[in-house]
Amino acid sequence: MVLAQAWRDAVLFHLGALDVPAFPLRPAHGAGLEGAAAAVARQHRRDESRRVVEGPAVTSVLFLVFGAVLVVSALLTILHRNPVTSALFLVLGFCSLAGIYLLLHAEFLAWVQVIVYAGAIMVLFLFVIMYLNLQHDVETGVQIALRRGLGWLAGAALGGIAALLFQRHWGAGPPAVPGVSEGVPNPAAVGQVLFSRYLFPFELTSLILLVAMVGAIVIGKGRRGGEAE
Repeated sequence: MVLAQAWRDAVLFHLGALDVPAFPLRPAHGAGLEGAAAAVARQHRRDESRRVVEGPAVTSVLFLVFGAVLVVSALLTILHRNPVTSALFLVLGFCSLAGIYLLLHAEFLAWVQVIVYAGAIMVLFLFVIMYLNLQHDVETGVQIALRRGLGWLAGAALGGIAALLFQRHWGAGPPAVPGVSEGVPNPAAVGQVLFSRYLFPFELTSLILLVAMVGAIVIGKGRRGGEAE
């Protein structure tokens, strides 16, 4: 009789919930999930705020601002008569281009643009401009006409190339850009591409810069020698 009563109580006595929810509220192996849930909620709020800040509208506005500053600074670099002021506008264009690189998530190229181009190379440009004293050059009418003709010819060529590219890609949309590999950081990816596929253009650029430096030294020495005589 005791065995029968014990068996009946064992059947009727049930520790589980009568209505099982669709998803478990607290799994047996997840004790103390309150802290983890709170942390996940905070992370979720940070991600949502980051999405708001880095939304497509803000990115588009920043791209338009950086692009407008870049175009205006490039035009002022070409059209301004003072070479030192033109060099400063070129620095502004380099900084705007670095901002566009940041919008494209190319942080390495952005910092290289600021440190190398806006920093070291522009200091070299200003040194050469002040060393050669370009403001005292007197040009004849033939030289001015030749320079203007070459400028119009180069502008027409660039305009034709831009019109051709615009006509070819009209309505096609932006090209698909491959994503950055998760395991390879940005500087490593740039180094792999630069010293594998573009090794020859990289070395050729170094040679051109060397020739430009030697030419600037030769021109400066020639003018100093003429002034001394």
